[in-house]
Amino acid sequence: MASKKWLVALRWITFIPAAFICAWLAWLVVFYLNQLTMSMRGMDTNDFLPRLTVEVLSHSVMGGVFVYIGSHVAPNHRKVVTYLLTAFILLIAGFLAFPAVIQRDWWAILGSIAVSSGAGVVAYQYPNGEIDN
Repeated sequence: MASKKWLVALRWITFIPAAFICAWLAWLVVFYLNQLTMSMRGMDTNDFLPRLTVEVLSHSVMGGVFVYIGSHVAPNHRKVVTYLLTAFILLIAGFLAFPAVIQRDWWAILGSIAVSSGAGVVAYQYPNGEIDN
């Protein structure tokens, strides 16, 4: 009985760090695999359309993985956790977009929008049963 309580407490403590780590790893994998496959096809990844594709895909996956992993690591109240993690991502993206707007870093603004969109897609699909609960 005590070990089960300890496991539940551990899952509540680690669900946000696990979500951050997995989201960052997902971003790395998608970003570098897209860079690699595009460069193997002879595309310059610094051109507008290839960079747009890489930025949107990698950041969208990052937002989605953050919400998905966080809601799966949390031991219960998964629907509420899903919505709270999505709100958390929206707040972080908003705070990080503010300096990007001031510096006119359009790629960072696009990344903030893509992270928010990826999190929103998972938050919409998860409670409806379209993603495994």
